[in-house]
Amino acid sequence: MHDYDSFNEDVICTLGAAAGEDNVALVEPMSRHTTFQIGGPADVLVTPETPEALVKVLDTCAIAGVPVTVVGNGSDLL
Repeated sequence: MHDYDSFNEDVICTLGAAAGEDNVALVEPMSRHTTFQIGGPADVLVTPETPEALVKVLDTCAIAGVPVTVVGNGSDLL
């Protein structure tokens, strides 16, 4: 599914602590998050609710070497 080996249990737990466990989804269909309701699965989808949580999530990904794609509202994705 991906060509990196950065998502291990520790990274997932750290993301959950940063954004809230309910805001971390594994193998999440992006069709649920785009205007045209299309898209394959994201390895991990994190939806931080505060600027502070966003900073923690981005820091965690940077330290772990995890690539990040910021999606926004999904209206510009096909």
